[in-house]
Amino acid sequence: MEDQFYEDLEELENDYRSKLTTLETFCSKLHQLLSELLDGNSIKTHLVEFRVKTVESFMNKVMRDGKHYSEPMNKITDQCGLRIILFYPSDVDTACNMIDREFHVLPEYSTDKRTLLNTDQFGYLSVHKVVTLKKNRSNLKEWASFAPLKAEIQIRTVLQHSWAAISHKLQYKHENEIPSSFRRKLVRLSGLLELADEEFQDLKNERKNLVAQLTYDIAASNLSVELNLDSLLQYFSTSEIVEKIIPQLEKIGYEHDEDYPFFYSDHKSSQTLLISNLIGLKKLEELDGVLEKGSKNALKFFKEFFAVHTKGYPEHNISGSTDHWIAMLLVGIVSSTITKDSLKETLPWVESYLDDIIKIGRSNFKDSAKHAPKVDEKS
Repeated sequence: MEDQFYEDLEELENDYRSKLTTLETFCSKLHQLLSELLDGNSIKTHLVEFRVKTVESFMNKVMRDGKHYSEPMNKITDQCGLRIILFYPSDVDTACNMIDREFHVLPEYSTDKRTLLNTDQFGYLSVHKVVTLKKNRSNLKEWASFAPLKAEIQIRTVLQHSWAAISHKLQYKHENEIPSSFRRKLVRLSGLLELADEEFQDLKNERKNLVAQLTYDIAASNLSVELNLDSLLQYFSTSEIVEKIIPQLEKIGYEHDEDYPFFYSDHKSSQTLLISNLIGLKKLEELDGVLEKGSKNALKFFKEFFAVHTKGYPEHNISGSTDHWIAMLLVGIVSSTITKDSLKETLPWVESYLDDIIKIGRSNFKDSAKHAPKVDEKS
């Protein structure tokens, strides 16, 4: 077989070319499966991508100096390649454990580059797992034809991926190829990225502990905590004011949608937090106090606003999240003490119906506005 391979590269190339369609289908199905498995295991990803090795790339690898493949169609294991890019080092471990459960991993082809580098070496620390389908999946009709195929899955963090991508552009595959004048700088950069990965992991762990403490404090009615995104989320899930108002909105005609809890800008900024910052609320108890003062007329405010915006369009529903509705209520409550220009700068989306919010807010929250924070006209 070895002699036949080296004597007939053209036949090998044709065989691989005829295999491409099957590889592309296999790789695409694996990509979808991996995405579903990661989502089902609550593993948040930056990117899941795949590629099938081209004919040119396959043949270049076969003929590369220093390589010797007796069975290239079987021994070149990255014909179908997938890459999972994650946010934290702990996610890499979680994803690897998931792959170990769901696939048959071939240890003779798989490597964990995190364990291969000495302390004085640099490089990208990703995990490469070469897998085949387990019998429980390959026995299924839609997977049966792919049972003999292998796939290489790379698992790494965003920062590890950055290192791999940039170092690849420098075209140095081995440390001994790098000019000595570059080597020290590359070692420092590699160390910085590794340290950054560890620091991000520490921040994630610290945030988890912070959220746990916030959950405990807010459940114990201790609202004298900093008003931030984490405390606000806990407040939304426990506040009696929120619990009283939000479920009533659907009866009025609003749609409640938590698919994107924070609608502003890139879906990561809280509208309630932006308004709270604008009017100088620093602690959760301050926000709670303002909402409590306005809660008596909150449903009346929303009914009037809905009537104005659905006039002539009875089938029209206005959709939003808890954050959206509480922000709108907050604007209504403080509408007498806040400038229109500052509102437009803070929440550009609100300009189209800001006049209505202010008018309806001032008619419903006269007493509440007396106690609401005041904003400098220049703010």
